[in-house]
Amino acid sequence: MNRYLFSSACTLAIVLLVAGCDSPVETNQVSAPVAEDTQVKQVSINYREVSWEELIPKDDLDALLNPPEYIDDIVEGSTADSMPDTSAIASTSENESRYQAALTSTRIKPEFDNQQIRIAGFIVPIEFNDELTISNFLFVPYFGACIHLPPPPPNQVIHGSFSEGVQVDALYEPFSIEGKLRTLKIESEFGTAAYSMEVDNIQPYTE
Repeated sequence: MNRYLFSSACTLAIVLLVAGCDSPVETNQVSAPVAEDTQVKQVSINYREVSWEELIPKDDLDALLNPPEYIDDIVEGSTADSMPDTSAIASTSENESRYQAALTSTRIKPEFDNQQIRIAGFIVPIEFNDELTISNFLFVPYFGACIHLPPPPPNQVIHGSFSEGVQVDALYEPFSIEGKLRTLKIESEFGTAAYSMEVDNIQPYTE
């Protein structure tokens, strides 16, 4: 498995605790009667369960899963481990070039545009209020991305917007997000996301 995309040290594990809602205030207000023939219709969305591998073009995935040999010589925790550097490579083979290109690829799978999906991953906060309620974030496949580990390729990052907001007590356990995925590239100071989503639901991830 590729250390930069599916590092064994960063298997799915982050706890993002959804902010609890305030208890409703009790009142004595009487609801208006509802006509007997009135039917309340609830829209149910069937979210497709998606893995991160499905979002990446096959040739990018193949390149990342078959890294050049020098990757095995990089010491875990070193500068080269957190920021890939090919300056020491005497010559660049086609495989090495393809691997480096895959690390920064923004190529997407167009068939996922406007698809209602569910995917598990980890939150990297971008925007939050004074109560530390996060409304914008990057959603990534492994813990530590964009913090102290190499960021995943942009086509393995989803920019999430969640109007209700979520409070995060810890950044090391996974969440599942649901919503309509868009193939819209969004850039931020934390990185580039090749996908975006207006999130409908966030919940702790369970297998």
